[in-house]
Amino acid sequence: VPDHVADNIVTASVAAVKKDDTTEKCVPGFDEETKNIALWSTYVDPSSGTQDVFLDGNALPFSVGGTTSLNFDGNGVATLGIRYPDVGRVRLNARYQGSGDDAGLVMTGDGTFVARPDHFQLDIPGNPAATSVQDDNAFVAAGEDFEIRVSSINASGNVTPNFGRETPAEGVNLESTLVLPTGGDDPPLTGAFGAFGEDCNGDPAAGGTACGLFQWPEVGVIRINPRLASGSYLTTADVTGNAVSHVGRFIPARFNVNIVEQGEIEPFCDVATAFAYTGKTFNWRGGAEPVLLVEALNTGGAIMRN
Repeated sequence: VPDHVADNIVTASVAAVKKDDTTEKCVPGFDEETKNIALWSTYVDPSSGTQDVFLDGNALPFSVGGTTSLNFDGNGVATLGIRYPDVGRVRLNARYQGSGDDAGLVMTGDGTFVARPDHFQLDIPGNPAATSVQDDNAFVAAGEDFEIRVSSINASGNVTPNFGRETPAEGVNLESTLVLPTGGDDPPLTGAFGAFGEDCNGDPAAGGTACGLFQWPEVGVIRINPRLASGSYLTTADVTGNAVSHVGRFIPARFNVNIVEQGEIEPFCDVATAFAYTGKTFNWRGGAEPVLLVEALNTGGAIMRN
């Protein structure tokens, strides 16, 4: 059975072979014959699950049971359509119990395959998906925690509950890139997902989903893209995700104001002692205006370069 994306139908083959009594070569065991073969599936990694393997639309059992009629060609090969909606490494088992002319003949065999996610899907609660840095569409303060949820999705758009239960467990990393302001600082996103099958509080959640708290330490709008942490699902192929194209706006946590120059008030009267009246309009003395240094800061107190 070829490795494939979960819930895609793939063509598997069952080859019936035997040793030729004269040449001792491997030759077809069945030739243009139809045989009833017992087929069943077993979980390998993870070692358990909730989803069936389907053969031509029918769920296979998890132990030896009924048989399926297979047509073997002149090379002793029969083909069948296999579909598995979940992810992981699975074993397909076959057994033939002879009868009639084949009485006493028992043939067994198996093959493993890996079904991987089609993609990862992100959900960011409360994200206004700002497309401008001028609009009143604030998300969270720079450096403040925000929640991201990720789901492992198969080819039909359904969650694959076994993702994250492998040994060692597969996971998802996030990559961020700056969208706005153009040419600004682009520090990395920090944070991590918790275990799959748990929510952000560590309580049980749907399998194939995970939650994490993340932080971005600048102001602006970013793009976030999920991808497989290991780079190769169970050593077969990489899996990427659907990017969230606009996350933010991230805004300053606060402003820090420093008085660089106090400044001098222009006196109302300077004939004798210079003074001004409280409650009356006054100006700053020319050349002696106050100077303020205003800094936009994130939650950690760092200055926001953007």
